[in-house]
Amino acid sequence: MHPMQRMLSSVRPCWILVLLAFASPLTADERWREIQWRDERAYSASSGGFEAIVSVERGRLIYFGREGGGENLLYVPPDRRNPAEWGGHRVWLGPQAKWARNWPPPAAWEASAAEKVTVEGERLELLMPSTADDWPRLRRIYRWENGELHCDARIDGGRRAAQIIHVVQVLENAEVAVQAEPSNEEPRGYVQLHLGRGDHPIKTFPEPPHLQAEGTKLTLRHVGKMEKLGFRQQPLTARIGGETLRVKAGVSSGRVEATPDEGFVTQVYLSGSRAPLIELEQLSPLFARDQSARFEIVIAPVAGEPGD
Repeated sequence: MHPMQRMLSSVRPCWILVLLAFASPLTADERWREIQWRDERAYSASSGGFEAIVSVERGRLIYFGREGGGENLLYVPPDRRNPAEWGGHRVWLGPQAKWARNWPPPAAWEASAAEKVTVEGERLELLMPSTADDWPRLRRIYRWENGELHCDARIDGGRRAAQIIHVVQVLENAEVAVQAEPSNEEPRGYVQLHLGRGDHPIKTFPEPPHLQAEGTKLTLRHVGKMEKLGFRQQPLTARIGGETLRVKAGVSSGRVEATPDEGFVTQVYLSGSRAPLIELEQLSPLFARDQSARFEIVIAPVAGEPGD
């Protein structure tokens, strides 16, 4: 008799199910199941007491919070009437200066349902519509691993170089922790970006009112005034009410052509008073044209205070 057969024959039937459950690396909760979220077709999967919900109609993650109906830590408008503001986890291709219009983003990325949905256990893949121009095709893949939600973006085809831009919109009460890295060239250790200030980072400027500094440890808060700050690549940690989550860059692969924004690829956008929110952003390098490439972020609940 095989050793496993001898072991199973010596235990009660109810314990056999327990043993088999522990032998499987994937729990039932981590598998995506189809649900209805508001009036939208969606998929849900959970890990470690936290739940992720991905809307097919919005083509993105739209809920991240405690399992079983806790507070949504993401900023998500209740419906899709505003095509430039669907909330949650946005993914765009850039640089933004190459868009046909400065705003809004192409509808294929920002205001479209997924064209095709593929579910394979713990892996949920959304194929987004084509932009019908030179941009690569975008696929979005979600999966839980070790209590962390991996949010992968992959690009194929196209006839222009492109970077992948991950934008996680969180509630306005978030306190965002980030580390400054001062140098002779960047005395504050971070820069101001975009918002009509040109295409190059601004390195000398008055301290923004959003910021509280303890040495090089910074805390950013929403104050109702628009600002966008760039940092060297690092995780962003946000305390939102009684919860804390971290958004960090994950796997990146593809032939790199350049690094936009002079390498300040971890960015935080703080909105004005209309639609108050904070955006946690991680940007990839610029990948060469006619290539396959990928860049993921990882969203993870963490214990303790931001920056601990």
